[in-house]
Amino acid sequence: MREAIERAIPLHAGAANRAVSREHTETRLATLRALAEETGFDPAEHARRWELQLGTLGSGNHFIEVSADEQAGVWLFLHSGSRGVGNKIAQQHIRVAAQQCEGVDLPHRDLAYLTEGTPEFDRYIAQMRWAQTYALLNREEMMGRVVRQVAEWLAVDVAAVERVEEINCHHNYTEQEVHFGETVWLSRKGAITPRSVDRASSRGRWARRPTSSSARAAGRPSTRHRTVPGGPAPGGGRSGSSPWRTCGQR
Repeated sequence: MREAIERAIPLHAGAANRAVSREHTETRLATLRALAEETGFDPAEHARRWELQLGTLGSGNHFIEVSADEQAGVWLFLHSGSRGVGNKIAQQHIRVAAQQCEGVDLPHRDLAYLTEGTPEFDRYIAQMRWAQTYALLNREEMMGRVVRQVAEWLAVDVAAVERVEEINCHHNYTEQEVHFGETVWLSRKGAITPRSVDRASSRGRWARRPTSSSARAAGRPSTRHRTVPGGPAPGGGRSGSSPWRTCGQR
């Protein structure tokens, strides 16, 4: 099974698919193209192969795992994010922030920031959110391929493998939230909030619900007037993003 998964999903740094050949992949890419046009930027200016990298894992701490729980349920677990395009978007806005903060007395140069209400700030937030959508769809695409390989290993039609519980969430991201009565921009690095967990549940012959699933949340708010783009790459970037787990049983 491992070799089949490795053939289905390009794994290493800079990896890309040879071509886009499946309808569901093209549908996800169409969503991203439309969102990029609405956002007003061309992702290819940051990473020319961004379309071919949808459905690829990357390197570093990114991984795909097949695990069994104490009740013989099987979890398909993968960890990845917005790939090269998210990393390049983050690097571009880090440079802009450094330029904007020239002459500002900063504790450290990596704390350069963009001021809320400026075009530079709005552009960063819009492109970061696009990259987070890319990361989410990238995980969807990969999980679909993993499920297909599991179905082939079980010698059943992929439609017979019904997903019992799914979690697809970011753990490196920035969002506007209200805390203690104040609206702030909060960046979470290696953490999630339970409110962000996207779950979908169903029952079927080839699937089984695990005993429990939980997530811990942590984060540190920045001021409401500025955000530091030098933090986590949008949707995880190359540093990794968020797990999607699918539970099933042979």
